[in-house]
Amino acid sequence: MSSGLLLNYPLLDIKVTLLEGKRHMVDTKPGDFKNAAVLAFRGDGVAEKEKRIQEMGVVLLEPIMQVEVIIPKDYMGDVLANLGSRRTIIENTEEKEGESYITGKTPLKEILNYSTTLRQLTKGRGTYSMYLSHYQEVPADVLEEILKEEKL
Repeated sequence: MSSGLLLNYPLLDIKVTLLEGKRHMVDTKPGDFKNAAVLAFRGDGVAEKEKRIQEMGVVLLEPIMQVEVIIPKDYMGDVLANLGSRRTIIENTEEKEGESYITGKTPLKEILNYSTTLRQLTKGRGTYSMYLSHYQEVPADVLEEILKEEKL
């Protein structure tokens, strides 16, 4: 489905089982049962929608990026602290020929526009690259913040 219960993001990996339905020769048209299944995901009110989210176990997934940062070793502490504040899980740190290499995984939301921050932290001498690693469930505290932002 292209529009889900939670923030209207697409629903992935869902299974809908129609347990019962009646067809009337005159009134039933092709696609009526499909439309009924879609309508089952819609609610009349917020409380009804939230109840359905709980019952169905709906979760919000976020993209997690594999990140590699290369910096002069003098900036290692500041960069590690900054990455930590961005919910980065540091996997490895290594020093070679005066440079530090940091690898880890971080949510895409936290690493957007990181080039500006890295430039400031390293006086323009740091670089980074990233690619999609996987998707994972948004932590409850972060989800609460997202839901508050969306309601504004």
